[in-house]
Amino acid sequence: MNRFFHTTFLCVFALGLGAFHVHASIADRVNEIRLQVETTSPMPIGAAIDELETLLLSDTLKVDEKRAVAALYVRYQLLIHQRPDENILRELQGLEDNSKDGLIIAAGIARMYGISANYTEAYNRFDAIISAPSIPADVKAYALIYQILTYSEGQVFAPNAELINTVNDLLITHDLSRLRPLYDSIVADYYQSVSAFDLALRFYEKSLKGAQAANQRILESDNLYAIGILYRNLGNYDKAIIYFERAVEHDKEIDINYSEFLAIYGIATTYYRAGDLKSAIALSEKVLTHTLSSSFYNSEIYRLKAEAHLTLGELDEAYQSLELARQLYDENREDEQTTWRAQLEKTAAYITAARGNYKLAFEQFEVFHEAYLQAKKYEDLELIESANLVQQITQENGLIYSKMKIRHSKKPYS
Repeated sequence: MNRFFHTTFLCVFALGLGAFHVHASIADRVNEIRLQVETTSPMPIGAAIDELETLLLSDTLKVDEKRAVAALYVRYQLLIHQRPDENILRELQGLEDNSKDGLIIAAGIARMYGISANYTEAYNRFDAIISAPSIPADVKAYALIYQILTYSEGQVFAPNAELINTVNDLLITHDLSRLRPLYDSIVADYYQSVSAFDLALRFYEKSLKGAQAANQRILESDNLYAIGILYRNLGNYDKAIIYFERAVEHDKEIDINYSEFLAIYGIATTYYRAGDLKSAIALSEKVLTHTLSSSFYNSEIYRLKAEAHLTLGELDEAYQSLELARQLYDENREDEQTTWRAQLEKTAAYITAARGNYKLAFEQFEVFHEAYLQAKKYEDLELIESANLVQQITQENGLIYSKMKIRHSKKPYS
């Protein structure tokens, strides 16, 4: 992700994606779970995921019953940006079809491949879902929103301007008001990824306000975290910490320490940026051992730890962190066409030079330079095109908001 996304993180638990046409007892239980997640404080999303996973693996449910369970399960997993293990993923894949629930499951699976940085598979799956005949408008908008996020994370910006406008039209035409805060958050993520920070902040604040009005608590957390990352990227570290601390306070509303995890990661990366390396390294251990951590977060933390230990002259620790970062990148982020992986070879060269082996350090730096140039060429082409797209979207914003005002003057989406 230009992964402040991390992230960015998303709320769809009350989208109203249709009734489940299954045996009444299972349908009733699924709806009870959904109601509990929407209304109970703290939000029991962790408990809901556990129960839905148990139902999904049950041998007593019929296929259509499992499909209903799976449709809610994937939405909750995407809320907290998690991908299940391969056993669960195979179960989900067996439930894909052209029914409404089947398409929701398919969209969830596509996004799960994106979470794992298997972007080629994710892009292909999203394309297939969007082109499905008679796909309901709300499911199409849902899939497109996650497709935009996945493109942004994969540093593929060219398609996003058109997709953003397509989703906006769907939200207006079909009055999909519950998706508006999520849409605004994903648009903000896109703008942040191409360094259009003023536009990003405007959309994050809009999404935060909409999420609060709609009681979309996970999305509130995502926006607090994302605004913190935005201020971190701007070098306003004090303000970044304020937003991360707000996310920690918000964690009281959720049962799985979701906001806490985002905030710890955000604060740790801010300490690294600010040069408070000892504090950053100490806090990094909490990220690495947190139950919600994943290969992306861990690979980033190990990368930053390697650079910090090198700066502090702790060469053995730097090398150990570097090797762990390399392993996580190569095993889980091989589809990424960015300079991040190349940067690890630069760090390796500096560690080797600090140990006095200048010949090997020069060879490692040559590897870094070649890999960096290839990745930079890709990134620059994307960013040049995306700069034009940002200008285009900025010019079109007046028209977009005009359309929204006309549509919602009768029925505001909040």
